[in-house]
Amino acid sequence: MCEPTDVTLQMEMSTDKLRSDKYSIPDLPNTKDYHLFICYTECDSRIVRDIVTYFEAGGLKCCYNERDFPSGRKVIHSINDAIKKSMGIIIVLSEESINSNFCQHEIDLAVHTSIIEGYTIIPIKIQPCTIPETLQEITYIDAQNKETSELYILILNAFLQNVWHVEQERTNGLTRSIPLTPYEKGFLKSLSVWRVRLLVSQNERQSIKMKGFNVSSLKVSHLKFLILL
Repeated sequence: MCEPTDVTLQMEMSTDKLRSDKYSIPDLPNTKDYHLFICYTECDSRIVRDIVTYFEAGGLKCCYNERDFPSGRKVIHSINDAIKKSMGIIIVLSEESINSNFCQHEIDLAVHTSIIEGYTIIPIKIQPCTIPETLQEITYIDAQNKETSELYILILNAFLQNVWHVEQERTNGLTRSIPLTPYEKGFLKSLSVWRVRLLVSQNERQSIKMKGFNVSSLKVSHLKFLILL
């Protein structure tokens, strides 16, 4: 049996200050249930509860096994689902966690997922310990002797810079409907192939320019298919 980690995180910042515009939390994508999954051992559960309480007050939705893993289900299956349904992982590094088989599985799966789909890994070191070899190329956050408010900002910055930046590169999550109308001017009018054009108003053009809308090659191919029907 392990001894509870002798680390105290001070919770001094009022939770209403966490919702500033500078650190506003984006909505979750449709395929995700959590912003962050937390990898830790039972010895560090008190610290994790403090962190989660603070983070969720600020808008970060977290998943950790003590609260969110369903009873009667194999832990391995719950771990796999939690990583699949989260945008990133916080790995709480301590002497106990680096020697835990479950934590090692979570770390290995997170590293594999990060290679496949850009899953973000945020290690936080809460006490002196040896960094696992698979994490040595990732900059960790030193959480020793830090207040929870400071740790929150450090992790949130890492989340926004890594996790959300990756998601925004894929899609900004916004859509805009633009009508298709027959194109019957000039030379194109005499062609036998039916042509269409996108009607984009000045306001829509400005919105597209500001918000960075784009059309993927897959959607262009689908559009061509619809036009030829």
